[in-house]
Amino acid sequence: MSVFVAPILGFAPIVGLGHVGINPDRLRFEYRKSDFLKDVADCAASKDHPLLMHWLWGDQGGGFGASSIESTLIYDETDQIASPLSTWTDEVRSRLFNNSGSGSQKNYVEGSSLVPLNGDTSEPSIESMGSHFYLATQIE
Repeated sequence: MSVFVAPILGFAPIVGLGHVGINPDRLRFEYRKSDFLKDVADCAASKDHPLLMHWLWGDQGGGFGASSIESTLIYDETDQIASPLSTWTDEVRSRLFNNSGSGSQKNYVEGSSLVPLNGDTSEPSIESMGSHFYLATQIE
């Protein structure tokens, strides 16, 4: 009997936490949030506002010409990235798709790292993490 009940009891808390928005990405963000905020303060001390910066979060797949899923944590001081893609003005698009930021010797890179839509990329999926932070996922 316990062979059948134990997996259900073990899996139930994981499903329950997922339903209230607690997932591995959220836990990772909360664990490292103080480091991200230090990076924001460092960037703010040397750059003009509004700030737009990102940290590489991870990627899956790719190789041998296959698509990959790229995830990036983005800090957007204006929160424009949270608005629907169809409502982005040309100015917002230019700002968010400009990947020419610098970031050598830093934990972060200026800019957003989003790739403009073309035949090989998907529309980015944007999830708010709070405090101007967003997790962007895009198939490239």
